[in-house]
Amino acid sequence: MESTPKGFRVELDRRLKLCFLKVWGPWLEEDGKAYVTHFTNQLVPFAGTEFDVVADISEFPIQKAPVNLQIQETMRHAAASGMKRAANVVNSAMTEMQIRRLSEETGLPMFSFFKSVNDGVKWLRPENWQKSLSHTGQWK
Repeated sequence: MESTPKGFRVELDRRLKLCFLKVWGPWLEEDGKAYVTHFTNQLVPFAGTEFDVVADISEFPIQKAPVNLQIQETMRHAAASGMKRAANVVNSAMTEMQIRRLSEETGLPMFSFFKSVNDGVKWLRPENWQKSLSHTGQWK
């Protein structure tokens, strides 16, 4: 029996001050722990500066409570590090409801939901979103 794929990817665009992340699949607590460590380490260059996040969670199903707590930990860390806005890419109302609840409970300053990474980037960087298309193309 083949297991369902799961994982995460986090990359920074230092020029545009954007953190791109993608998460997918059902996670166990050890997956969440690895994500928290990786995400925290990746954000080091942005610490103390204002930046925004583009989070592709379109392939991230509803998670169990312990994993949700780990996701909230990364949200708190991002906000404390200087994150101002989060553009969340979703493909279901259930995922949007879960992330909205976690974001509100965490006290994230500003967040919104989109159907594509490019739409999220347009919201965050309307003045130069086309310059980031070469970067965001890999996130489709």
